[in-house]
Amino acid sequence: MRLFPSLVLLAAALTLPAQADEVSDRIDAARAAYDAQDLRTAGAELAAASKAIAEMKSALLAQSLPAAPEGWSQTINTEFQANLAIAGGGTGAEASYAAEDGTTVTVNMMMDSPMLAMMMGMFGNPQMLAMMGKTVEVNGATLLDQDNSLTTVVDNRIMVSISGAPADQLLPFAQGMDFVALAGFDAPK
Repeated sequence: MRLFPSLVLLAAALTLPAQADEVSDRIDAARAAYDAQDLRTAGAELAAASKAIAEMKSALLAQSLPAAPEGWSQTINTEFQANLAIAGGGTGAEASYAAEDGTTVTVNMMMDSPMLAMMMGMFGNPQMLAMMGKTVEVNGATLLDQDNSLTTVVDNRIMVSISGAPADQLLPFAQGMDFVALAGFDAPK
């Protein structure tokens, strides 16, 4: 007779849903609020889910930042994503690199930002790029070499900017990036 309550508890434990994450919890809360016709809460929960997804994508983007070349140190800008949100939205990651001689380089990646729409059109047009300046091919990407910066757009959605030093010092950072892998950084593996 004592076995029966134990079996009931075991069956109940096996039917519990798996632990959810913040995004799915927020989406579930939004759905419940929507079903209850509480549009204010539904909207707030969806906005919170969207913010959490942007933070997850930012963390994944940060993994695509190049490693520091020999003689350089890397510092990840942990506030970059929050600053993008304040500036109108988007997803991004950024790192600063410092050489022993004091030279600094910044690499940042941005996507999903309303500010990038105009830039995407320019980088999608080879003639427009040629008019803007010299281009350099690195790891399958065409980078615009302009005013101590190298800039490219990956997969028509991710703008990569490497800046702060002459192009010959920036090239090792571009060479340290896998632009093909970057294009699918947020796709299922």
